[in-house]
Amino acid sequence: STVILGESGTGKELAAQAIAYSHFIPFDAKKKCFTDQYFSLFHPINIAAFPSSLIDSQLFGYMKGAFTGANNDRKGFFEDCSDCGTVFLDEFGEITRETQTKLLRVLQTRQFTRIGSNTPRTFTGRVIGATNADMALACQEGRFRKDLFYRMCSDIIITPPLREILEGSEKELYDFISLLLKPSIDSEHLEKVAAISTDWIKKNLGLDYPWPGNARELGQCIRNILVGGKYIPILEEKQNRFDLDDFFYKTPMRAEEVQQRYVRAVHQREGSILGTAKATGLNRRTIKKILDEKE
Repeated sequence: STVILGESGTGKELAAQAIAYSHFIPFDAKKKCFTDQYFSLFHPINIAAFPSSLIDSQLFGYMKGAFTGANNDRKGFFEDCSDCGTVFLDEFGEITRETQTKLLRVLQTRQFTRIGSNTPRTFTGRVIGATNADMALACQEGRFRKDLFYRMCSDIIITPPLREILEGSEKELYDFISLLLKPSIDSEHLEKVAAISTDWIKKNLGLDYPWPGNARELGQCIRNILVGGKYIPILEEKQNRFDLDDFFYKTPMRAEEVQQRYVRAVHQREGSILGTAKATGLNRRTIKKILDEKE
């Protein structure tokens, strides 16, 4: 079993797909074909998309008459998954305690039962769980079973946020944009379109923009630039942004006072006159003079 941790939009499902599709598929010499089809190996279910009352029926299946509306027998994800297959539990941190107990049994015994049945069935595939939740806190608060989490995390993969991948690098940004554009832009125009998008982002958002929506936001940003010529980060927390023009409009100051406050703040950050001079572009004598002046 594998756990994939990371922020929303960092490609957790893509990582799970890569694992699932790399599974070995036996070849049947008599039938002259593989025992499973490649694209039938991945069985994703988004836990957060279903009411808690329906999760069990989706995972374990049910028998006809087990509850109102159960008009036929139905296989669940675990039963439908072959030996080579993978059940992907997206947002598995949202699973209820009752279902957690049943899932733990599946991982421990490799057996489960449909709702309304006493006949045990065997699960021989792989389970991958992904979440952006703080699982350590969830376990500490009792919302998630520790024994289930430890059973799940035979392997842990952490998908890094986009800001860590780019690290303010224009080349990394260009390469990532090229990767996102490749499926939809022909090779003849790919470099030009990627360059236009990179240049717009550099000039308007800055290379240090944190991309809170990660790759998903970058993809939407590129589409906005190509269609409308601009991108406005709608979910950016404006209350944390400081409008310098508005501050000076509401708080009149003499130019000397502005410079003094600026230099002292930078010096406090840099810790030296030389560092302050480099950061501000002022010479060291000017810096020293300002620092020596009484406020």
